[in-house]
Amino acid sequence: MKINTKLEKLYLNGISFGAEGARMLSDSLKLNKALKSLSINHTNIGEEGARTICDALMTNTTLTELDISRNSIGSEGAKVVCEALMNNSTLAVLDLSFNLIGDATTRICEVLKNNTTLTKLTLRGNKFGDEGAIIISESLKTNTTLTTLYMSSNKIKDEGMEMISEALKINSSLTELDLSCNEIGDRGMKSLSELMEINTSLTSLELGDSYN
Repeated sequence: MKINTKLEKLYLNGISFGAEGARMLSDSLKLNKALKSLSINHTNIGEEGARTICDALMTNTTLTELDISRNSIGSEGAKVVCEALMNNSTLAVLDLSFNLIGDATTRICEVLKNNTTLTKLTLRGNKFGDEGAIIISESLKTNTTLTTLYMSSNKIKDEGMEMISEALKINSSLTELDLSCNEIGDRGMKSLSELMEINTSLTSLELGDSYN
């Protein structure tokens, strides 16, 4: 892959190559100038593997899509990804789903406040609750490039939903939002209803199995 000039998409999902495989992949990414999309979900890379992939992101200028979901990278691994995004100006699509990113939502917020290339962010199944949702909602007040945000299965309740609604009264770039499989009650749904009377940019909203 180091010298391949034709391959633009590479899917290695479900191949358990671990941190060592991630290291070899990272070495290739540092030199490859053709690959645009890389999907390595459920490959058991862990935090260590995430670090090596992010080393490549610091210098790679062609990759625009990266899926590292279901890899148990944890909060520290997610923070490393965020650090790379602060220095990367080409990645537009990122999937961090089912990685239990915990307090890394604070770093994600920093990224969204400063990064101007990311257009799609998927954070499904990280169970960061209202605390994480509130942190991310703060970044939505200033971010002008993100168009798609998936946050299903994150245990978001009324307070988190209210803060997201407040942010989207200001944000005019987000067009697609997935909040399905959360735990939103009457208060949260009321804030969402009020939002929809004001917001003119959202074109797709997923709330399936979210009403609690």
